[in-house]
Amino acid sequence: MRHGRKYRKLNRPTDQRLQMLTDIAVALFTYDKIKTTVTRAKEVRRLAAWFVFWARENKVAAKRRLQAYVKDRSKVKMICEKSLQRFEGRKSGFTRMVRVGMRRGDGVPMARLELV
Repeated sequence: MRHGRKYRKLNRPTDQRLQMLTDIAVALFTYDKIKTTVTRAKEVRRLAAWFVFWARENKVAAKRRLQAYVKDRSKVKMICEKSLQRFEGRKSGFTRMVRVGMRRGDGVPMARLELV
């Protein structure tokens, strides 16, 4: 049973896991869609939703909270601009996950994660 499990560890230490998820989320905002494993996509969805919430607040404190994850200021600005214009009337459901089959080398289920 999965009681009390709030997130997936993805077989990595905390710092590496957070950095990997942040990098994937920034790539999602940069390219509008990415291809990754299903498990990573499920975790990135949560982080991307928080990024959108913080970016839509359009306040200095929210941008600083976003800056704690995304170190590059130009990327923070890009995420804020994209979120403000794209998700103006939405409360949730900022991403869409589409399963695209198995990875050739090891058979891991893959998914395409895209911004709605």
